[in-house]
Amino acid sequence: MTARPQVPLHAIVLVLSVVIAALATRWTLTARGAPEAPHRWPQVFLNRLLGGLQAGGRERYYWVGILVYGAVVSGLHFGGLHFAVYDAIAQWDLFTHALSGAGVAAILSLTFRQQESRQSQWWILPAVLAIGAGFEIYEFVFKGFWHTWSWQFYLSDTVLDLVVNVLGAGVFVGLAALRNS
Repeated sequence: MTARPQVPLHAIVLVLSVVIAALATRWTLTARGAPEAPHRWPQVFLNRLLGGLQAGGRERYYWVGILVYGAVVSGLHFGGLHFAVYDAIAQWDLFTHALSGAGVAAILSLTFRQQESRQSQWWILPAVLAIGAGFEIYEFVFKGFWHTWSWQFYLSDTVLDLVVNVLGAGVFVGLAALRNS
């Protein structure tokens, strides 16, 4: 028999995730260099991806590289679930979150690179935070693993996941800023 969730206390994590997602989204949209019309970002991404794959040269290599990177990170995550690596290696969750944060940052950078200036990529950090908080909301609604966790552990796991997502994105953005300077 599985334990029933302590929803009232666990809901604190949901509320926190919603607040962080909303604040990070607002921060992203007001940040210098952030692209406008976020409702159009998925379409811009698809257009850039398809155009980049058809373009050839460096453009194609960048997109193929990010697709391969995404497949590797997904393989690490799902392989970690299948082979119980998350249970065996405590830092596996942090590792996959850091890689994911860097990957999302790379996708945002590649999608909106025409708007780049030396400082403009820093908007990616709150964008990754908003996306990460959205993923934590998804986990609350559609996943059951947290039902057996204490709410304190769930809270610390969520906060740590978000921090590591942003640190991974920060490494990417920092390296991109160094490259552009």
